[in-house]
Amino acid sequence: MDNKFTDNEIKIESHGNQKLENFWYYHKWHVISIAFAVIVIAFCVYSCISKPKNDITVLYAGPYSSADAAVPYMKDNLSAIMPDSVGSNGAEILILSKYTQEQAEQLAKKSVAEYIEEEKKQGRYYTAEERENLIQRQIDQYNSITRSNQNSLSSYMGIGKYSLCLLDPSIYEEYSGKGMFVLLSDIFGENGVPESAYKDDAIRLSDTKLYKNNQSGIGKLPGDTLICLRVESVMGGCAGSASNADYQKAMEMFIAMTK
Repeated sequence: MDNKFTDNEIKIESHGNQKLENFWYYHKWHVISIAFAVIVIAFCVYSCISKPKNDITVLYAGPYSSADAAVPYMKDNLSAIMPDSVGSNGAEILILSKYTQEQAEQLAKKSVAEYIEEEKKQGRYYTAEERENLIQRQIDQYNSITRSNQNSLSSYMGIGKYSLCLLDPSIYEEYSGKGMFVLLSDIFGENGVPESAYKDDAIRLSDTKLYKNNQSGIGKLPGDTLICLRVESVMGGCAGSASNADYQKAMEMFIAMTK
């Protein structure tokens, strides 16, 4: 039986080039969008792979802002004292801002006082009530930052991802005495422990040359900050913890930082 077409049906023979033209006509913007996305993703992946990884990262936790202008100089200070055995790609510092209630109140009062002083120059004056409101808002902000970073700090300390730690004394006391940090005598020997040792597993940052010689960088951190070396993680590099090789680098860097 012959196939017949009704008057309303039109049969078009579509050849290869015509099919391609039709496809491009109807789908070109989809193709262009997908191609653009693929190029962007490929570029990002390449950038991540090709970018040199920092040889070591120091964890700071305490009353200091990661947005402070001195942070890039801190990285330079740490990179400058790195032993050759640690690497040549430089050091990184991860800052987790965390404030005690007393620190939050002190910093809030200081920052508000500075702000009001600048406002006076513009002819703007604040009542005592307005001043107290500004202080309380600043305290609330510090407390919010602390709550936000608490889980991250607990996680980092728990799995040993970062072996080198710069800690506020209040944070140090949370972990000290629990076998969290390496004894200085195990690093320097019984007779080699620095006289500036804060306790048997910590050295005060302000007593080091690193701090004293870099007042525009590391020297901006609170003077009572403590340098600690976390014990080697039993996870052996799993779950984000430091590998054995990284741990040896951390120990050598600790010695360089505490001279």
